[in-house]
Amino acid sequence: MEKRYKNMARMTEHHQALLQQEIEYAYYRKNMTLEQSDWSDGMYCIYGVNQEIENPTFAAELKKVHPDDRSLLIDAYKNALSGHQFDIHYRIIKNDKELKVRNLATCVQESDGFCLYGCVIVEKVSAQNRVEKTAQAQQDAVTAVVENLSEPIIGINKKGAIKFFNRAAEKCFGYKRQQILNKNISLLMPDELAHHHNEFIARYLETGHTYVVNNERELTAVRKNGESFVMRLSVSVMPGIAQANEDEIAFVGLIQDLTHHKVAESLMHKTTRLDVLSHLSGGIAHDVNNILNIISGHLEILQMQKVDDSAVLKRVTAALKGVERGRQLSNRLSRLSRVDEQDAEPCNLSLLIKDNEDLLSEIFDKSIDLSVDLQSDLRWIEIDPNHFIDTLINLCINANDAMPDGGQLIIRACNQFLDADAVYATGLMPGEHVELTIKDSGIGITPEIQQRIFEPFYTTKGKDKGTGLGLSLAYNFIKDSRGHISVESEVGQGSCFTIYFPAIEEFSHPRNYNSTKVVDMDFEQSLRGKKILVVDDEQPILQLLSEFLKIYGLEVETANSGDQGLDLVKQEEFDLILSDLVMPGRLDGAQFAGEVLKSRPQSSIIFMSGYTDNRLSDNSELANIPIIHKPFRKKELLTQMQKMLH
Repeated sequence: MEKRYKNMARMTEHHQALLQQEIEYAYYRKNMTLEQSDWSDGMYCIYGVNQEIENPTFAAELKKVHPDDRSLLIDAYKNALSGHQFDIHYRIIKNDKELKVRNLATCVQESDGFCLYGCVIVEKVSAQNRVEKTAQAQQDAVTAVVENLSEPIIGINKKGAIKFFNRAAEKCFGYKRQQILNKNISLLMPDELAHHHNEFIARYLETGHTYVVNNERELTAVRKNGESFVMRLSVSVMPGIAQANEDEIAFVGLIQDLTHHKVAESLMHKTTRLDVLSHLSGGIAHDVNNILNIISGHLEILQMQKVDDSAVLKRVTAALKGVERGRQLSNRLSRLSRVDEQDAEPCNLSLLIKDNEDLLSEIFDKSIDLSVDLQSDLRWIEIDPNHFIDTLINLCINANDAMPDGGQLIIRACNQFLDADAVYATGLMPGEHVELTIKDSGIGITPEIQQRIFEPFYTTKGKDKGTGLGLSLAYNFIKDSRGHISVESEVGQGSCFTIYFPAIEEFSHPRNYNSTKVVDMDFEQSLRGKKILVVDDEQPILQLLSEFLKIYGLEVETANSGDQGLDLVKQEEFDLILSDLVMPGRLDGAQFAGEVLKSRPQSSIIFMSGYTDNRLSDNSELANIPIIHKPFRKKELLTQMQKMLH
């Protein structure tokens, strides 16, 4: 008997009593509205269903019932939808033998539909004993079902005294059963509700009407520790309430703690706002980078033409520095869009942080003590290292600003296993993670500001000290890296940002990045006579690149769309194709390149883009085509051309 029940999730005193009586017992929950079922291990055992193969469906259950008894079970379930309880006996076929079982259940109206809670008991006792034990078995079974529900259930008498408090209610409110029984239910309510609760009960007993009973409502409740939380409450009235005495339950409340739902809802709204901003910012960055590319290109041509005029060169150099500042701002804006998965690679945070520790130390005032604690055997993760360093720098700058009179900052990284409970409200998957914490001893953050700190453009700094993009950039990068960031802070006690990244099991060596080589004069001479096709929907960029490349003796053809470029490729052969990546029309840059490679697989192509949009992440055929990001300098373009042509 002990071996038979070893897989049961929880064993109550009622279960123990049933086992001693040699009764096989199992329980289930059926959502009649959604047609979903949850079975205990015992249900699979009683019906002889392999839980590794079959789902706990009504069809699987009905298939095991004796053909002559199937209509009895079907009718019982139909009646349950009308709110009726049932207690039926029927036969099942198991291992070619008949087995008599008893099925008793009650239907409860919940937030997601009508739910049937029931027990199945194998009848092994004599008919005489069955009659004698029916009442007690039914009471024990129903009590066991309610006791093991995941939702808090509370029963009170006509005076509001608590007479029933299941395990889920204990966990939700923080009270042990012996602490709360016979106390008034108003103990679990905020003052504004507690003062009126007895009036609600009295009104119902006198008139039979109240907006509390038989209505599902969201209310505020109070835990033992004084914490308030939002719950969804549904109250039902027990039959025969008029004759019920003080020891009997008159009202039953079914409760759903909405704390995690509210957190998830808040995260969903925040994510939606960021997604909208991502698309908007990506488009803006693309257009701005195209404009900057036109400006920088003409400045560089002017720089080449006025090489002997120091006054002109000085102004050109100053203008190019301005373009570079604009490019950096545009890049920050583009990072609000989704992270390009092609930039992610296996990284070790200990190595990354150590390599940049000198840079981090320069951020802080001398009055701030920086402490770095990195686990030596830290697991590897897959992220974009450049985005990570940007995120870390942003968090350190914020910490520095939070400690105007000095203090301590601790950066710590360690391995951390997160179980199902730990990741309930984060959206992470249970398993091995790397935990990074940035903790300061600064002024702290109020709860109101904590709710908004990851919103884009939200800042508490002066207009000359911040854009409000730092933390939203961090949030978006971490989210797109399948990680999670949270903050804990208390005014006057400092703040602690905690970041989780999922660990990876296996990885290839990080890609090697070739350093930019200076273009030599021999190469510039070798460009002469090469045939280049430039494809871009921006006419000023076509004119600029055509003029610039012709200076080096290149033959240049231009096309203002993917279709026009494809027509030229079919008619002529080109040594190299420069194509914008994001273009309107039937063929964007990626589609244009794909069509070119179909007809001319050996073609050399370079993408140009102010915003990649992740459109290459799922296209392995184009994965090795290099990208130069607008606005680019002539050295970047010529260096990449050198790699492709030689």
